[in-house]
Amino acid sequence: MMVGKPICEELEQRVKELEHEAFERRGVEEALRESEAKYRRVSDNSPAVLYQFMMTSDGAFSFPYVSDVVDATMGISAEEIMKDASNMFDGVHPEDQKLFQESIRKSAESLASFPVTFRYMKDGEVIWMEARGTPSLLADGGILWDGFLLDVTERKQMQEALRESEKKYRSMMESMHDPVYICSPDYHVEYMNAAMVKRIGRNAVGELCYKALNELDHKCPWCVYDKVQKGENCVTEIFSLKDDRTYSISHSPVHHLDGSVSKLSIYRDITEIKAIEQQLQQSRKMEAIATLAGGVAHQFNNALSAITGYTELLEMNYPQDETIVAYAGTMKQAAHRMAHLTHQLLSYARGGKYMPLPISLSRFVEDTLPLIRHTLKPGIRLETDFPPDVMNVVADKTQMQLVLSAIVANSNEAVDEPGRIRISLRNIVVEGDSRKDHPDLKPGPYVCLSIEDDGKGMDKETRDRIFEPFFTTHFIGRGLGMPAAYGIVKNHHGAIAVDSELGKWTLVKLYLPAIGKMEPAAEEVVSGPEAAPAEGEGTILVIEDEAPLLKMNRWILEKLGYRVLEAMTGEAALALARTFDGRIDLALLDMKLPDMYGDKVYPLIMEARPNLKVIVCSGYDIDGPAQEVLDAGAEGFVQKPFSIAILADKLKEVLGGISFA
Repeated sequence: MMVGKPICEELEQRVKELEHEAFERRGVEEALRESEAKYRRVSDNSPAVLYQFMMTSDGAFSFPYVSDVVDATMGISAEEIMKDASNMFDGVHPEDQKLFQESIRKSAESLASFPVTFRYMKDGEVIWMEARGTPSLLADGGILWDGFLLDVTERKQMQEALRESEKKYRSMMESMHDPVYICSPDYHVEYMNAAMVKRIGRNAVGELCYKALNELDHKCPWCVYDKVQKGENCVTEIFSLKDDRTYSISHSPVHHLDGSVSKLSIYRDITEIKAIEQQLQQSRKMEAIATLAGGVAHQFNNALSAITGYTELLEMNYPQDETIVAYAGTMKQAAHRMAHLTHQLLSYARGGKYMPLPISLSRFVEDTLPLIRHTLKPGIRLETDFPPDVMNVVADKTQMQLVLSAIVANSNEAVDEPGRIRISLRNIVVEGDSRKDHPDLKPGPYVCLSIEDDGKGMDKETRDRIFEPFFTTHFIGRGLGMPAAYGIVKNHHGAIAVDSELGKWTLVKLYLPAIGKMEPAAEEVVSGPEAAPAEGEGTILVIEDEAPLLKMNRWILEKLGYRVLEAMTGEAALALARTFDGRIDLALLDMKLPDMYGDKVYPLIMEARPNLKVIVCSGYDIDGPAQEVLDAGAEGFVQKPFSIAILADKLKEVLGGISFA
């Protein structure tokens, strides 16, 4: 049968179409195979377990696909899971089963992706797994999740370590007594510990640090954030007007994962330390000045010894010459005034405790006040408060009179009429916490002598310098009274403190070591007029390094009837003691010689002359080396400048038991 041409052409066209469709289908199948192969390569090489999880409309579960890496990751094969989904679920930690199931249920209801982190039992050990799945609704009403499972055990351990570290850090910060805070790059407080909250009175997290901590309206002038941003650790010292305290602040960088840097600041309150440092510096300064004052006083005394000695020799040699006697008298008065000044300098140089005796401080002040009351302005009222139980002290009355006079004189200058000066006594005990208020005192009982006035007061600069020699706020004045008082009180193992408010008041407190109560002292016998110099006999070795004084002592001693040997050095004195063919009854020993000190000369000269009597003679005070020589056996002490009568009496006293026959 013949087929028409149109039909043949139509069949031919259809064949071509079928061939084209077959070609395209083969291409799609090839592409699908390549895509599936690529997907499997990715799946097999991924550290995550890729899976497809399906839930049918009747609630049955299955895993159509699980990548092979599940075996190494979770210790179960893909075949086991795909064969029975319960093999996967049974490995979930019992405490996390409910969490796991609840996540799947919510995802099924909302068709939203789910993330869940749970514990999984792998070969008896617990690992942490993170599961994520994205649901798709199937045509038959079932749901298919495509997702992955990832071992996050290491990450969880790091997170736990981080939480533990933060817990320790917070515990440490909260237990610190030092205030701590952290601020952000834009100066907002990120953290404050309990001590900082207590310091400023509230938790200021989120507030500007300079406003919350220091009540400033702009960045702190001492801010070191720029340095901390560069990774530097810094230390600053500030005085906070907020609480009137001084702080040493250490600043350190705190680095964040986003690259930003916060500043950790730790406040250390050094207010008390700074006060102690200032006290120590002041004490060292005063010690240095005291050493200088003692040296100056010694030189003054040596010079005054020559003036007073030669002046008395003039009076003794020319008693009938009225002009010489008048001139000499005036010179002696001037020399005595200078001697008084050097006496004050030596007192400041922690000296001048010549005759320390147990005294009743109450009785002493009562006896001394009439002597100085006449120096007060008429309109000033002098008040006293002496309780009957005030303990006694060991002190030199003469020196303590100088102290009381100097302080009362300062009060008198400061008080306008009408005014008040109040003197009081109290027993105190320095121990435990009270030592912080009295760092210069050893523990024990003390008597506190207070002199308070309602005068002009002092500023801080004046208070800090009040014990410096020659410092004075008076237009005319020597500035030696308070320094002398300082030295005397220190030498009595006590302390002196001054407090004041400018324009209102000043309070001076003296602290002297206390001893028990004693019986009332017998009335002191007042000595009569000074007798004429006592003459004597014997040989005296004068050991003195200054030629004018050596010559003067020779003339005085010869005038008094003594024979004289001279030595200007320790070696010369020793040579005389060892080689002189005759008797030497007494040595006048100066303490400061050019080759050795007197305390070194004394044992050597006594070795050469065991029966020698020694009188220590010095421009310094009796304490220190002079006292050591006296303790070693020397018979007496005279301080330059001395009068001929004093020297003559001391010689007579020491040599009184010696026979010169």
